[in-house]
Amino acid sequence: MHFLEKIFSVKNEGNHKIVCFLGIKLKFHKEKKLFIVESVANKEEDISKIFLKNEIYFNGKRIYEPIKECNVIFEIFGSNNIIKLNEFKGGGSLKIKAHSNMNFSFGTNNIIVQDALVVVNVVLGKKEQYNLEIGSNNYFNGFMFIIPTTVQNKKVVIGNNNLFAYNVRFYGISFHMIYDINTKKQVNEEQGIELGNNIWVGEDTLFLNKAKVPSNSIVAARSTINKEFNEENSIIAGTPAKVAKRNVMWHFELDDSYKHTDNPLEKYNEV
Repeated sequence: MHFLEKIFSVKNEGNHKIVCFLGIKLKFHKEKKLFIVESVANKEEDISKIFLKNEIYFNGKRIYEPIKECNVIFEIFGSNNIIKLNEFKGGGSLKIKAHSNMNFSFGTNNIIVQDALVVVNVVLGKKEQYNLEIGSNNYFNGFMFIIPTTVQNKKVVIGNNNLFAYNVRFYGISFHMIYDINTKKQVNEEQGIELGNNIWVGEDTLFLNKAKVPSNSIVAARSTINKEFNEENSIIAGTPAKVAKRNVMWHFELDDSYKHTDNPLEKYNEV
């Protein structure tokens, strides 16, 4: 079995989708649309205390109780999390499994079509800040899994107006130490992950530490991005990825509407 399959798996059980990662099991309902706050460490803890120990914002205002109308599922284990969310569209859900010290922002007018966008900050003995920024007007077609960085000055950043196919994963952390045997210096230090704007990401794509994709790009399905790319208007493909084609752009629709706009997701953006 491939190494990543050993630490990460997704399966269906009736009306639930089960995601297993590093021994952590995430279970979420495919159809329910609920905002749930749960402290796994202490089931008896008053939910209101979770909102006091963590700063949670919705549509620009700090909230102190669940909002049942929104498709967001929270599992809060710790404190000092700063989470800024905005209402999104679609039949999918946003699931956040947070321990402590996560700084997460989710922009406006995003669309989650189905299943869930899952955000997890993994405890590896570090107490630094976990940083994740997702911009606005992004279109998520299906399951997506993100683990932020664990270094305070580094982030996983997803820009605006991007299109994501099903099963896209971001691993911003270094799970284990890799070091130079002569100097004893770490060679896999966390540098973050950065995606620009107007990017189309294909199915089963994996973004690893140090990945950077410029605006107006296409990332082919089943690619593994583990380094920085700087050329806009290119197709990035392969494992590991490389530039496969230059001087190209994409558009959501297959008609001639692309001739009249530079916005590939114009149809889904609010005016």
